[in-house]
This record gives sequence, C-alpha cells and structure tokens, in this order.
Amino acid sequence: MNWHTTDSFFTQLRSDYLRLRGYATRCFSIWCYSHCDFYKASATSSYIRHEQSNADFLKFHYDYTPKPMANMPPITKHEFKKRHEASGKHGFHLRCIKKKAHNRNLIELLPRKVNQLDLSADERKLFWGLYARQEISFFRVLVYNVICISPLVWFFFMWLFAWGHAGDQQNASVPLMIMLSFLSIFWTTFIASLWQKIDGDAS
Repeated sequence: MNWHTTDSFFTQLRSDYLRLRGYATRCFSIWCYSHCDFYKASATSSYIRHEQSNADFLKFHYDYTPKPMANMPPITKHEFKKRHEASGKHGFHLRCIKKKAHNRNLIELLPRKVNQLDLSADERKLFWGLYARQEISFFRVLVYNVICISPLVWFFFMWLFAWGHAGDQQNASVPLMIMLSFLSIFWTTFIASLWQKIDGDAS
C-alpha cells in the first residue's frame, strides 16, 4: 500500500491498530497506545524480533531518503504519540495539532520495501516493520478504582445518614476498608508482575 502524505500514513496506522486491538480491548483495557518501535523480523510461520541495525536497510531492498539514514529511528516516540492522537481528531482541533507538528514529510524518511514479502517459501525471510508499544493509562486505572469504591462510599453515607446509624462510623467503613485492602493487594501484585516482565524483556 502506498501513502502519499504523512497524514494519510498515520491515519491508516491508527485505523489498523484500533482494528487489530478490537472494540472491547480498546474501550476497556487499561493499556493504551504509546508509540511504535522499528524492528527487524524473520518470518516463516511466525515473526521473531531481532536486534536493529542501520545497514540492514541497504541489504533487504528498502527505499528511503536520504541515504545513508541519518537517524534511527526516523520517527521519535514523542512524534509517534502526537501524530497518533492527531489522526483521531477532527475539525478545528485537528488543524491546531497539525500546525504544531513537524511539517516535514516523513514518508521519504521511512524505509519502504520495494518488493512484496513472500511468506509462501520455506526459507526464512528478513524484513523490517513497526511494533506497537503500549502504556498504562493512569486515567483508566483511576476510573476503574472509582467504580469499585463508589458503591461502598454510597453505603457509607447511607448507613450514617439514611438508615438510622448516626455515629456508627466503624461499621459503615468496614466494606470500604475491605475493598481498599483488596485494591492495594491487586495493584501491588500487578505492578510487581509488570516489573518482572520488564526485567525479563531487558535481559
């Protein structure tokens, strides 16, 4: 597929990313898009990521300008995120974001494969592609925590002021304290497992 402008490339990239994630995941997951990394991969029946190297673009039939490539990656994490967000906006807000973005056409900087990748052959094929990275959305985490404790906050005030137990703060707060304890255990375990995964990937 050919893209004529930087905007059309990022619009298509966002559309494909959201489609592959699925409606339920992108609406309810605490993981949101962060940026894309450039990875060299080998393909047979599955894709395996490999270490990056600037010289590999010259070996495997990729076209880009200028040559040799000045920077790797040609698009920074920050610009990936900002253009991804801008591609989902419309009208006046979109024009404001585009004015603040870099005006240089990034299409020429991106390595583009000049021939189609053939996965039908038995030999292992090497190619370059984009690997979407995600980050935890603090806002979504906050929303889910508020949803969990909201019924118990309602119970707390109803117990004290509507159900005739004025002054009985101890019993009113028991369900809320139990929920807060469960939430603290859950997020502690989640963060510990996340750091363990990050350390495993780094090693």
